[in-house]
Order: sequence, then C-alpha cells, then structure tokens
Amino acid sequence: MKKKEVIAYKAFFEGLVNGIDGISYEVGKEYATSDELQYMKGGFHMCEKPEDCFRFLKPEITKVELTLVKGYGKMYGFDAGYRAYDDTLGYIYICEKMRILKVFSREEIIEMALKMDTTRLEIFLSLYPLTEEEKELFKKAFRNQSSIFGHESIPKLIDRTQKKFIKRKDDNHG
Repeated sequence: MKKKEVIAYKAFFEGLVNGIDGISYEVGKEYATSDELQYMKGGFHMCEKPEDCFRFLKPEITKVELTLVKGYGKMYGFDAGYRAYDDTLGYIYICEKMRILKVFSREEIIEMALKMDTTRLEIFLSLYPLTEEEKELFKKAFRNQSSIFGHESIPKLIDRTQKKFIKRKDDNHG
C-alpha cells in the first residue's frame, strides 16, 4: 500500500500517554521516530476505524483518550483483523511520523458510534463500555435492528456486552 499520509484514529492512555513508549504526547506537535517500523514495537500505530483502537487499549480497565492523527513518512498498513465479518473494515497503519490533530470527547465518540453500520457497531459495543444513559440511547436508536448474524436484537446485544464489561471490571478489581 503506497500512501504519502493517512488521517486515522489513535488511542492513548489518559494524558495522551502512548501505550508502546510511555511518552506523553501533545496535540498539534509533530513526532518522528528513527525506530524500525514494526507491529507493537516501533513506529506510530493508528487505525483507519475508531472502534479498532479499543482492541489495543481497553477502556473498561483504564481511561482511554481517542484522537484523530495524521501519519506520514515511511508507513505501511495491514488488515485490522475483522475481515471475516465484513471486508469494508479498516486497516492499522504504522508510520514514521505523526501529528495529533484532535482529542475526541466521550460525547463525540458516542455520536460516531451512533452513525456506524451494524457490523462496526457490534465491534464498538464489544469493546467500549457504555454508561446507563448511553445504553438507553443506543437501544432506542437501534431498537428495530438485528445483529449481523440476526441471532439477537441490537438492544439484547447491548445488554449482553455491557454485562461482560461489568464482569471484567469486577474480575480486575476484586
């Protein structure tokens, strides 16, 4: 894949701390690495789709900040891993240079998710814990839709995935 730059999403720990190098980053600054670009080791990692970011930093365990970034310089991209469900899903990019363009508020993340198609929404719901108010918002918005395999309604999917998050929180804090 030959691209000069990508606009993508990147998750950080609270304070824009990168999960790979532990460095705290700032919005608007340019960053570069001389490390070899390597999955989970060197380079700046970013995802074409925001929901894929939550596979790497778990919002149910720690506070995660979602950003919009520009990646450029040397780069490569590869399949985000959910193509078994839908071949329109995004790529993960590893880039030599990065600039953080924006930090999304929780409200903006929820608004993005409300606009997702069913496949992307199911991925998001399996990775991102919702507040009670947000659960009701999603249930209302998707009350007449079924999951991608049609085995359950989206409201039932929300109940099932969110119970899983409560269990994970209990397991991690008990």
